[in-house]
Amino acid sequence: MREENRTRRAYVRYSEDFKLSVLKWHFENGMSENLTSRHFGLCGHQLIKRWLERYPITEKCLTLSAETIKKVEEMRDKRKNAKSTTSPKSELDELREENRRLRAALCYSDLRVKAYETLIKVAEENEGIDILKKNWRQAALMLRQQRPDASVETVCGLFGKTRGAYYKKKDDEVTSRRLREKEILELVRQIRSEAPGIGCYKLFLMIGKMYKCKMMGRDRFFALLRRNDLMLKPERTRHTTNSNHQFHKYSNLIKGKTFNAPNRLWVADITYISLSTGVCYLHLLTDAFTHEIVGWTLSDSLKAENTLRAFDMAVENTGGHEAVKGLTHHSDRGVQYCCTLYTERLKSLGVEISMTEDYKPTDNAVAERMNGIIKQEWLYRRPLPADIDEARTIISRAIRFYNHCRPHSTNHFKTPAEMRADNT
Repeated sequence: MREENRTRRAYVRYSEDFKLSVLKWHFENGMSENLTSRHFGLCGHQLIKRWLERYPITEKCLTLSAETIKKVEEMRDKRKNAKSTTSPKSELDELREENRRLRAALCYSDLRVKAYETLIKVAEENEGIDILKKNWRQAALMLRQQRPDASVETVCGLFGKTRGAYYKKKDDEVTSRRLREKEILELVRQIRSEAPGIGCYKLFLMIGKMYKCKMMGRDRFFALLRRNDLMLKPERTRHTTNSNHQFHKYSNLIKGKTFNAPNRLWVADITYISLSTGVCYLHLLTDAFTHEIVGWTLSDSLKAENTLRAFDMAVENTGGHEAVKGLTHHSDRGVQYCCTLYTERLKSLGVEISMTEDYKPTDNAVAERMNGIIKQEWLYRRPLPADIDEARTIISRAIRFYNHCRPHSTNHFKTPAEMRADNT
């Protein structure tokens, strides 16, 4: 009905005298264009604007006859009466329309609720987790934060729960969280017994694989370790020494190159291990792509035979002679790697020999980093091994843990063994 009235008024043609009288009243009373339109029952204030543009203020506009003004007033009263006779019907239609709109909105809201319930049910069937049972209190808590005017009883009723269940669930969650924290701390201590120097973020990733969705966030995990004095303490820096010799030194073949598969580049290095009775030497070979320790030996000397023993172990562990064809062996310029015994063995298997230049540790960064991990995460956090046999046992367990359990950041936090399996 309102639309019909608007349409009817849109086609009314006003006389020039009426327009001028409206403008006269507009100026005399100092009203806004909108109020003038309402006063005369016009359809919108745009008419006043157009009339003002069409009829500039003149003496004719301001000196209308009394008869014309009377006609204008009669026309205005007639329009008011017509509007009052049609308003009851118009209001009834508006109420009906509002009722229809509210019914449609209610129907859509009910359909939306059904959609969410169905979505939760499908997720529970696919994931095997009772989402509503486990998370309803957290959802209720968030709703109360968004709508503080809603009572606990009202919000809980939305999930088919009672006010008492809300507070009981809160107590159960606190107890469950404390038990879970106790379990996590026990796991941290077990892992640290194997790898005393493993970092907190790697611990977070390892334990997260066990707990999955039940695992707390990273910052909360760090805070838990900090409260229980399980954060790693900084250790003093330890240095190794370099040795010079007169053997032939090979060129650096890996500068600027990228190796994207296992058994394409092995890096070798030797580092000393402190004992309570002296030192021993760890000979290591690492795959530069997977960061896996493929061969190692612990000896009481720096003889090349020990270094070669680590290389032979690496060949055996990675698939034999066929697996190392096309391999590049990179090391520092130590005498063990330059001597005839070692280089002839590499050449007999078709292995290319590459060495660092200018004795820069950064030229053999992967091997240097590997030495640091073994020492910092396993050896520096323990009392010194009593002898080489005890050190060998510790290092054997450390390398097994490193290869198969410890996530590596360069491998997108996969273990070296996982990285090799995914690329073989």
